[in-house]
Amino acid sequence: MTSTQNQLGSALKTFAKISGSAILQMILFTIVGIFLNLLLFPFMWYEISGLIPEGGNPGARAGGPVVILVALMYIWPVLLFVAVFLVLFPVIFFFAGKKQAIKAAVSKLVNEKGDAMVGFIVSKFTERMATNPQWQESIKQHGITVTVRKFMPGFIKTLQGLPWILKRPLRNVFEAADFASAVEDAYKNRPDFPINSPETNAHITTVIASKLREKFQPPKGRLLLVMVIINVAIFVLVKVFL
Repeated sequence: MTSTQNQLGSALKTFAKISGSAILQMILFTIVGIFLNLLLFPFMWYEISGLIPEGGNPGARAGGPVVILVALMYIWPVLLFVAVFLVLFPVIFFFAGKKQAIKAAVSKLVNEKGDAMVGFIVSKFTERMATNPQWQESIKQHGITVTVRKFMPGFIKTLQGLPWILKRPLRNVFEAADFASAVEDAYKNRPDFPINSPETNAHITTVIASKLREKFQPPKGRLLLVMVIINVAIFVLVKVFL
């Protein structure tokens, strides 16, 4: 096993560790969203009861499916508030936590093991460019940039040595860093070197790793507090205007 693959293995171990932290963060966001709204919901009962028509449920005098339909129309304010505060808001908290956790995980991986991970992928990609007849024909017809953008997503998907959980984020990461332009720039600056030479690979790796470190800064940890403030603010607005 080469030193690059050993470094990649270390990177994947790092990702496995921070994945646990990411999952805990998602759970934390979800629990806060659920308990916060369970705490707030009883304080809105006065506003909810004010939206329910007085005089009893008119559906009680009907028969068949009409009973259910009229009953639902009668209690729609309760259902609406339950849907918004006890279902929608916790779901929003979950997805906000998920986005924050994934961003933190990718940022940590890029900043701690980025060079090893990028170097491994770059070497495999340029090796494919130098040996795959279909890719070489595409380079002749359309140029390097078009070829890289065409084949990179499928290449990441089928790359051996990466767990499936990494493949989709890495594909998006490399596209965001404009991997195609970095490959073309390396090829133009070093026309005397083969596209898969160590010198070319080192140049591409340096450029991409630097871009990734700039783009994926550690996220700020105030998102949960911001979510709580927004949730409480909406609750206050409901209390004031209903």
